[in-house]
Amino acid sequence: MKKIKNLNDMLISTKELIIFKKNFIKSVKEKDKRTFLSFYRKNNDHFYNEQSHWFDNFHTDHLGEVYRIESINIKRQHIKSVFKIEITVLSTNKFNETRSNKILYRIDKDQKGIFISGLDIDKHVILNGLPSIQFNENLKKIAPLLIECVQKSILLIQHVFKISLKIEDLNIVLFESVQELSCSVPTDRAYGWYEYQESIKISIPEFVKSSDIKTYLMRIIVHEMTHFVLSKESNDNLSLLLQEGTALYLESLIEIEDNCDLIQVEKSLNILNEFETTIKSFQKSHELSLGSDVEIYHQGYLWVNFLISVYGIEKFLVFIKSFGKLPFINLRMINKSTILNEIVCKEFQKNYGINVFDTFKIRDYYDKGRQSSIDKQNFYSSSI
Repeated sequence: MKKIKNLNDMLISTKELIIFKKNFIKSVKEKDKRTFLSFYRKNNDHFYNEQSHWFDNFHTDHLGEVYRIESINIKRQHIKSVFKIEITVLSTNKFNETRSNKILYRIDKDQKGIFISGLDIDKHVILNGLPSIQFNENLKKIAPLLIECVQKSILLIQHVFKISLKIEDLNIVLFESVQELSCSVPTDRAYGWYEYQESIKISIPEFVKSSDIKTYLMRIIVHEMTHFVLSKESNDNLSLLLQEGTALYLESLIEIEDNCDLIQVEKSLNILNEFETTIKSFQKSHELSLGSDVEIYHQGYLWVNFLISVYGIEKFLVFIKSFGKLPFINLRMINKSTILNEIVCKEFQKNYGINVFDTFKIRDYYDKGRQSSIDKQNFYSSSI
């Protein structure tokens, strides 16, 4: 059935909008996912998957965060017969802090009814050798920086993972605000986000100085693009610890290029010390609750850095790719995490021959201070 591209050809009446809004709110409140997803077209793959995950997140008490819809408004764009739906979500985090996050989506209509067609984004850039990049007119001055950072990130990641990125599967969205990005997930507060078969979502927080935007974009794009590659290579079967640890490892290569005073090893060890803990075994690191996200990042980084430095990147990549042979686990949040943690620990012992409860080897490695910033500098320089 042919879609009506111009709403002047098929105007949306006030009555239709009222019914649409009522049914949309009802589907969320009654946890009716099937009806909720009927408001989205399946042919917009990234967006459809994101909305499916949005529904799951909204109804899951994830990391102590609870959500409720504060308001839903239908807006008509000035002059043109273009309608948008503005969704405002209240999030309350584990510290009992409440934030109001808001986002706009576009609405269109065809013979089958009214649909939420996608994000309210003006610009859509596709350049040779780059993934699809989306941003609004207000952010066009940042676009050249964004494109440069994406290009550098692709080169670095392809060198480290020894693969050719399938950029046709990748879509990057730069949001105007942290509030928009957070509402699109939803979460309490997010500056970058990627989930399997979704777009990479990034925003630039207000606290980032204009002189630091390039460095910030480079770090967050490398981080989220690493998640994209790991999910593809492992069939989304990696634990959170390995996901975040590897993403932080790739970020650490950028830090050396930017001549940071502290290498990531020192930072991670210092952060663990602040948490009054030390390097845990592979097993104990995987037993950390999802709410221990900061420690997961840094335990994960120290393990990934140890494995790559001692046993080599090739062995690490074989380990990562071995999970790609396993069936996809169609679960989310803690249910999936619990299963993956068990699988990853078993495969780790099989691939590396290290007892999952052992801490001697990894602590001995860092005690001897074998991590050198010079080695990392050479590694990074050879990749670009």
